[in-house]
Amino acid sequence: MSRDPVKPRVIQYQGKRYGIRMEDSFWSILEDEAKVKGCRLNELVHECYNSKEANGNKTSYLRQHAIEWLASELSQARRRLHLNQSEALNVLRMTRRPALLIDKNLNAAHINKRFENWLLLAVKRIDEQIIGNTRVSFQASQRILNLRLTEGEGMLLAEPAAILLPGLVIPLKLDLTLFSGMDGSNSYLAVFN
Repeated sequence: MSRDPVKPRVIQYQGKRYGIRMEDSFWSILEDEAKVKGCRLNELVHECYNSKEANGNKTSYLRQHAIEWLASELSQARRRLHLNQSEALNVLRMTRRPALLIDKNLNAAHINKRFENWLLLAVKRIDEQIIGNTRVSFQASQRILNLRLTEGEGMLLAEPAAILLPGLVIPLKLDLTLFSGMDGSNSYLAVFN
């Protein structure tokens, strides 16, 4: 495992100069925070250095501040992925490619009109029984899939899968987005790649 080298920087703000030795990864996080806040890195560092919480080792406080800000951003991103059922259905309806919502048992819970049209071409007939028995199978196990989705910030592209219909298996690749419901259950938006 390679170590992140400590790099010195001189930050100047309002006539004060700060010589700070910190790893590149922390500088990168602080630069991202400054962009989000619409300020310069110098202003952000000055603000952190002069905050009430920054008593003692100021560089250590900057590292702590960077980690806390990054954790907060990740938490907000995860909350944005938590949609209720009606919001997930709206996303499904607005998707321009054939798509379906897959429940935790890998059954097609809902499909969009483009998926229905694709089904009509694939099986030449469509009825509630076919739609109700549509399942999805992935090359990866569901446990591995969930782990990869978590590591991939809730999204996977071109995941090998197969649509399982009564008497028919159709291999394809799906773009997946993990939706966590407010009740703690997971579902997946699968869009044809």
